[in-house]
Amino acid sequence: MDLVAGLHWLRENLPAFGGDPERVTLMGHGTGAALVNFIAVSPVAKDNVNGAITIQRQLLYW
Repeated sequence: MDLVAGLHWLRENLPAFGGDPERVTLMGHGTGAALVNFIAVSPVAKDNVNGAITIQRQLLYW
């Protein structure tokens, strides 16, 4: 849930840093890639993420 709260904060505050809240892409490596995968398929975060990049050796199966 902390990750989703972080995404909400990012969406609200990104314009203050010159970013576009409609174009958020997450990237993760290793464990971060697993978290990006989970967020990418989470219905709670679906409106906050527009793209996902994962860097890992193995695919996640669930």
